[in-house]
Amino acid sequence: MENIGIYKKFNNIFIKHYYFIYFWLIILLILLTFINIRLMPINQWDEARHGVNAYEMIRENNYIANYYNGKLDYWNLKPPLSYYTIILGYKLFGFNELGLRFFSAISYILTAIIISLFLKNKKDGSEKASLLSLLFMSSLSYLFFLHAARTGDADGIFLLFFTIGLISLIKTEDNERYLYITGLMFSFMFLTKSFHSLFFIPVVFFYLLFTKGFIRIKWYRILLFLIISAIPILIWALFRYRFDGFEFFKLMFEYDLLNRSSNSIEGHNEIFIFYLLILLASAPGLLIFLTLYIIKKFKLKEKVNYEIRAYLITFFIIFIMYTIAKSKLVWYIYPAFIPLVMISSIVYSKLDINNVFIKLKKFAFIITIIEVVISLIYVSIICMHFDFIALNKYNCAQSFIEKIEYKDIDLYIEYDNQNTFRQDDLLKAELYLNAFCHDGGYEEFINDDNSYLIINKKIISKIDISSYKILFENNDYCLIYNE
Repeated sequence: MENIGIYKKFNNIFIKHYYFIYFWLIILLILLTFINIRLMPINQWDEARHGVNAYEMIRENNYIANYYNGKLDYWNLKPPLSYYTIILGYKLFGFNELGLRFFSAISYILTAIIISLFLKNKKDGSEKASLLSLLFMSSLSYLFFLHAARTGDADGIFLLFFTIGLISLIKTEDNERYLYITGLMFSFMFLTKSFHSLFFIPVVFFYLLFTKGFIRIKWYRILLFLIISAIPILIWALFRYRFDGFEFFKLMFEYDLLNRSSNSIEGHNEIFIFYLLILLASAPGLLIFLTLYIIKKFKLKEKVNYEIRAYLITFFIIFIMYTIAKSKLVWYIYPAFIPLVMISSIVYSKLDINNVFIKLKKFAFIITIIEVVISLIYVSIICMHFDFIALNKYNCAQSFIEKIEYKDIDLYIEYDNQNTFRQDDLLKAELYLNAFCHDGGYEEFINDDNSYLIINKKIISKIDISSYKILFENNDYCLIYNE
């Protein structure tokens, strides 16, 4: 009885001081997402590519097709919605890392807020579930540092659209019209990450099947759902087709869908259980608890309500589809974290003190506490201290470019072992110098009057630069000018 009394007092704290605790958890999430966000060097691959695509849309005054280094980009085969958010970030905050990453950060915060408010305000909602979801979303370290909350990639925005679409799907139980929002969110997901959104189709289908949605929802609403899902995509496709015909769509279908699903492209050939290991590394307590919850339901033959069923369907569809696919990357599994957080928040919030400390859930409960505490400490330390990252040898050129005072220049680069711009350095040069970057290094630079060359000091002894003017230098690079 004493334990139950303690539990009730502990539970009352969440109810009585909900808004106070909620406010400080939001502040924590905002700090973790935004603090020093501009100091982190631009990532070499997708973030840099997206940033260049968005920047060159502005420079080319073309908001239909994406360019890379002055040419049509047929490598980054994504529709343009994520580029538009970066463009808006550039317009609001300037051509810098904050502009590049702002809407990814806002999207992640909004995703957490939407989840927390939904868990509180639904029919059987609770303050505890709401607060737990914020805490869990603040402790997913992968999502902060790789491809989502704090980078200029498309994944943070994609997660926001996915979360709204999933919650709207569940809310069709209350109002069938929410299905229209689900359809609109699917189209936005596709316009953000192309065929990566296809997992949402079986999620919707199986949810409607298992909840008898195809019977209870009027046929014309399902038809409108399909139309709303397709119209934004078709509008974009029409504009893109008028620009370069079927070329973009052909490559997008062959490479982004067929190749990624059936082959390990670009070296993304991870082991079969790769995503299971990612989930165990990121949220072991939540995953163990989910497993125990499923085992208990099967063992006792208990029914699972429609909402929990939706989360389970979504989680396993995402996990299975991307496990089967040949190309594997950490961020492909990110959408699975959303239903995992939601189901964990709901079920954890309903545990009483006896369930937690006496039964098998004790292990998962302790692991979750350790996981959240360690992750919050880790995320906080890394967000507040980026010096060790900035000193990474691959980012020396970025630091050098940022200090160059010359603008609107034709620029070449000569690294220690290559003479073509890395994607991160190219974006840095465009954002800070409005540079027109050229490949070919020193050999092309000497034939181009009024051009500039960034040259690694390790190779200066091998090249005669005495006839060129040194404009700026540091320990790693020199900037020279061909008059």
